[in-house]
Amino acid sequence: MCSVRASKSSCRLPSFYAEFGHFGASGELPIFCATRRDAIDISVVRSQAVGGVRHRTTLQVHATCVEIAKLGVLLCGASGSGKSDLALRAIAAGARLVADDRVDLWYDGSKQSGPKLSGTKRSQPIVWAQAPAALAGYLEVRGIGIVREPAAKRARVGLVVDLADKADIERLPEKRSRALLGQSFPLLALDPFAASAVAKLFLAAKLARRQALFAH
Repeated sequence: MCSVRASKSSCRLPSFYAEFGHFGASGELPIFCATRRDAIDISVVRSQAVGGVRHRTTLQVHATCVEIAKLGVLLCGASGSGKSDLALRAIAAGARLVADDRVDLWYDGSKQSGPKLSGTKRSQPIVWAQAPAALAGYLEVRGIGIVREPAAKRARVGLVVDLADKADIERLPEKRSRALLGQSFPLLALDPFAASAVAKLFLAAKLARRQALFAH
C-alpha cells in the first residue's frame, strides 16, 4: 500500500481512461505503485470544504466497488486481477455498480445514517464509497470496452475483498480486517474466477452486514 501525491511526470494512467480527463482536485493525478496482488493503491488524499464550514477527507483507491444487500463491497487487486470481471458477474446477479477501477472513499465525521447494521451503534461513523465524477456509471468489460452501467450514487462500505489465487486462500480463514479512514472492515480473500465467486461474494456481504463473517 502507498500514500503519495502524484505529479504528472510520475503518473502512469490506464490508456482506456485517457478520454475521461482529470482524476483529482487541483491537478492531482493518481499513481499506481502496489507491488502485491492484494494491495490497495492509494491514489489521492485530499480535503474538501463542505458547505464552507466542514472539511471532508477523500481517499481515492485503485479498486472496484459494488453494492450488495445495501452494503458497499470493495474489490481490491492489481490491474488484470479480475475486479471488473467479477463486478460484471455480480451485477448480472443483482448487485449494483458503484465505481470501477477507482473509488473515492470519504468520511466527513457525520454519524451513521440509513439502515442500521446488526450489532452496531447508530452513532458509529461510516465510510462512503462513490465513483470519481468522470468515471461515474462506467464499467470496463474486457473484450468489449468501456460501457455505461446504471450505478448507485454512493454506498456505505462494509466489506473489503482481496482477489487472490486459489492456492493462497485458506479453507477456514482467521478473522482479518482492513482499516480505511480510521474504520475497520472485514477482509475476505476470494478467487475471482472460481465458479462460486459471485455466490461467495453475496454470502460474505450478507454475513458482513450481520457482523457474522468469520464467526466459525
